[in-house]
Amino acid sequence: VRTMGGVRSLPYIDITLRVMEAFGVRCARDGYKTFTPEREEYVPSKVKIPGDFSSASYLIAIGALAGRVRIEELYLNDVQGDKAIVDIVERMGAKVRRGETYVEIESSGMLEGVHVDCRNTPDLAPIVAVLGAYARGTTQIEGVEHLAFKESNRLESITKNLRKLGIDATVKEGRIWVRGGRVRGGRINSFRDHRIAMAFAVAAVRAERPIEISGFECYKESYPQFLQHLKRLGIRVEAV
Repeated sequence: VRTMGGVRSLPYIDITLRVMEAFGVRCARDGYKTFTPEREEYVPSKVKIPGDFSSASYLIAIGALAGRVRIEELYLNDVQGDKAIVDIVERMGAKVRRGETYVEIESSGMLEGVHVDCRNTPDLAPIVAVLGAYARGTTQIEGVEHLAFKESNRLESITKNLRKLGIDATVKEGRIWVRGGRVRGGRINSFRDHRIAMAFAVAAVRAERPIEISGFECYKESYPQFLQHLKRLGIRVEAV
């Protein structure tokens, strides 16, 4: 396999190669340019599936915004790129405790705006933007041009929803810019995009009024237990 042009989301390539190797197929590689399997047949194997940092990012963000959240079965030595959310919330001011098999996040009160490169972690962009809405100053998210081609045009989905909630959010120079402020609450759209739905559900944790999300059921695409976990954290969720 030979890649062409600028390759994004590099950690997903690493995850794929690790799974292939676990089932008996190693690849000779030249960085992220060429990949040549050394054999063609997979063999049975027993593997342990680690916790998913993409899904955990929403719970981590809740901990950073309000209270304390501990998430088990997360391994920071894993190759998942989205583990970067732990460092991001720490840079924003949340308290972080790292264990061998868990991560614990605790709110410290006020968050600070940060500059984040999501070139290789595009699934984090919606939740980082939501955190930026509650942060002091401006949060810049770069490396996000390809978000226009996700389940929705996430550049528009993120900024439109934030503006409806009273937050100054724009896309310029290939970056999402979010200026923190008062999150008023109100009615927004999921755009049938599971990551938009879950990120803006987290936005409701500290909003001045409830947030109503149309098309919210799309969260089931990747995280069917999401509502159950929100309720376990004491967050009130109602169907309307």
